[in-house]
Amino acid sequence: MTDHSGHEMNAAYQGDAKRDAGEWRNEEDERLSAFVWAGLFLWAGVSLLLAWTGVYDEYRVDGWVVSFVVVSAILVGEILVRWAVPTIRQPQASAYMGAGVAIGIALGAFWVAFAAILLGIGVSILVDTARTTHSRPPGASIG
Repeated sequence: MTDHSGHEMNAAYQGDAKRDAGEWRNEEDERLSAFVWAGLFLWAGVSLLLAWTGVYDEYRVDGWVVSFVVVSAILVGEILVRWAVPTIRQPQASAYMGAGVAIGIALGAFWVAFAAILLGIGVSILVDTARTTHSRPPGASIG
């Protein structure tokens, strides 16, 4: 792969360029995303059925809390799998924010969710910046 001036790029920079160009997704990444979305839709259906049949009322639990605890677990599971599997490791700001919001709602505190969103954005920026490598030829100026 070559850059805009026709120079050959190193492998690390090629990965960054592919990710930035939207060519990052691979089969494993697609499958994980499909499993996460399937899990979220399946849980939404199960949760609605449990609410409709009165199971939440019978056990005196708040259906919203239970629902968001499970959603949080699914999203945190996705984050952990992405950290553990190098071939699908990529910036996941949306997963961090989604998990933070779901955990905050499950805990019943909007401000916790808002703080989790801000922390998630900050962590995401730090992780993405630390992982991004920029390749410059020796002696090249920055500006």
